[in-house]
Amino acid sequence: MNRYTSLCLGMALFGLGMLLSACGGASARESGYEWVQSWGEFGQGPGQFNDPIGIAIAGEEVFVADARNARIQVFDLDGRFLRQFGNREQLGRPMHLAIAQGRLYIADYWNDRIAIFTLDGRWQGSMGRAGQTAGEFNTPSGVAVDGQGHLYVAEFHGQRVQLLDPQGKPLRQWGTGEKGLWYGRFNYPSDVALDSRGRLYVADAYNDRIQVFDASGEFSHAWGGPFALNIAGGFDGWFRTAISVTVGPQDTIYVSDFLNHRVQIFTPQGELLGLFGEHGTGDGQFERPIDVAVTPNGELLVVDFGNHRIQKWRPIEH
Repeated sequence: MNRYTSLCLGMALFGLGMLLSACGGASARESGYEWVQSWGEFGQGPGQFNDPIGIAIAGEEVFVADARNARIQVFDLDGRFLRQFGNREQLGRPMHLAIAQGRLYIADYWNDRIAIFTLDGRWQGSMGRAGQTAGEFNTPSGVAVDGQGHLYVAEFHGQRVQLLDPQGKPLRQWGTGEKGLWYGRFNYPSDVALDSRGRLYVADAYNDRIQVFDASGEFSHAWGGPFALNIAGGFDGWFRTAISVTVGPQDTIYVSDFLNHRVQIFTPQGELLGLFGEHGTGDGQFERPIDVAVTPNGELLVVDFGNHRIQKWRPIEH
């Protein structure tokens, strides 16, 4: 199926999508979350941000990639500043984060590498260098680490996802290195995540979808708009730039729907469970949410990129 055929099929289902959205949207919103608090503002001081992007939680500490300030800031679960680390020699533009085995892995977009720190901020070195061959990176934007220390790296301009062993040896690649519409190819992939069954989820950002690969690495399924073939929209379950993907408890999937200014929640199969957020600068409003982390008690921390802050949300109790 070529792109023209895919678009025609998508448009043929456009009216059906509107009907399904109208019927299902209200119940999805009612099953969502409620705003609790926000912290942060634009700036360079402790607790201030300049384009925050990635977020990860270890115990009761929250790690935030403060991208244009080239640093990592650490907070408690209520937003109280604890410490910061990293400098412009170590970090260029830190993006999405992963924590594994007592280390923080940072997709460093401008330096074309994965930077590694201990959780108390000690530099442990980096993995990768700029390039297009296996084991090299072209603007890495997302990273996930499995239980054996293998790294999965999404390359934004590299148009691929790589799997590397703990020493950085390339083992596998998804995507061709060129933009593509069909399943298994990418249009600026921005984030990756793993679930308890070893399935790989890829935020295929500009294809406006999530792609899923099974534990053997084979394509499984995708969702986002008709046939998940790059039809952007604001209907429930559709995306306008699926910029990040997070796996929570019971393998619940959280997607930052960047240009729809909301977070959507799914089963691993792509069934919509809920969504929340609207465009704005007030409490509970987003200006391009870009990442999500789940706290130990089930609350969500959302990186509100355009408003330079972190928001906390909790499930609505019925």
